[in-house]
Amino acid sequence: MMIKILTPICAALVLSGCIVHVGGAAAKADKHETQQLAVSTAGLTSLDANLGAGSLKVIGAPNLSEIKVDADIYTYDGSGYTFTLDTSGSTAKLIAETSSRSGNVWVVGNQSPRIDLVVYVPETMALDIDDGSGDIHIQGITSHINIEDNSGGISINGGHNINIDDGSGDININGGYAIDIKDGSGSLDISHAQGDIHIVDGSGDMKVHDTVGEIYIKDGSGSLNIKNAQGNISINDGSGDLNVYRAQKNVEIEDDSGSISVAKIAGKVTIEDGSGDIEVNHAGSLHISDAGSGSVSIDNIKGRISGDLNQ
Repeated sequence: MMIKILTPICAALVLSGCIVHVGGAAAKADKHETQQLAVSTAGLTSLDANLGAGSLKVIGAPNLSEIKVDADIYTYDGSGYTFTLDTSGSTAKLIAETSSRSGNVWVVGNQSPRIDLVVYVPETMALDIDDGSGDIHIQGITSHINIEDNSGGISINGGHNINIDDGSGDININGGYAIDIKDGSGSLDISHAQGDIHIVDGSGDMKVHDTVGEIYIKDGSGSLNIKNAQGNISINDGSGDLNVYRAQKNVEIEDDSGSISVAKIAGKVTIEDGSGDIEVNHAGSLHISDAGSGSVSIDNIKGRISGDLNQ
């Protein structure tokens, strides 16, 4: 089954290459229309979305008999778009792209052509999203969520096996089970997640709090705050202040630069530091393999204290 709406794509240019309009009147996306597509959910288990510019909101709900997509489409004279929804086996396939993504006219500025989407799916439907730019908001999904995003904020409430490969933009995840993130830049805020958390982050501040499961973080730059974690914590940090407060198991830190503050850790704390002050207060035991440069403050350690303690 296929439902398809296409407008004419702009005529071929005499000269090859790319034409760029920077906020000019000729490129202003001043044409607006709305469209709606729908397919039956019978036999479908996943949604595959290939999107260009524009915001995306996905809402999961129980017992839906169809996938419904509402679109606000913004273009300008001579430009075009592709907006389709079809099925292949157990997968629904959504495409929403303006000619500014794959054609030879690119527009810079907040008046670029775009397609803003609101998608309604069954709560158990898996999502596979390839997005160009624009904010993404997902709520009410209990299945797998896979996102490959170029730019724009990402907000997720719920989900199971969440995988994100993100270029830039803030990421906020509340709940969910098992999270794997590769992030270029932008802040991260993860809360109330269950299952293991794996993060490889380029730059931007990070908060991880109220979690169940192991936490593995490789961070380039930016502050890092972890609070109320029930699993083991392993951190490889480049630069920026690091704070871990209340962990039920072990904490292992390898840090290049920036201050380290660790408090109320039930298990063992292990630290290898390049530079910056170290403060450890209330831990099961402590080993500092390399204190680097900076002061070291230790208090209320129940078990053994060992390592580089000459500071």
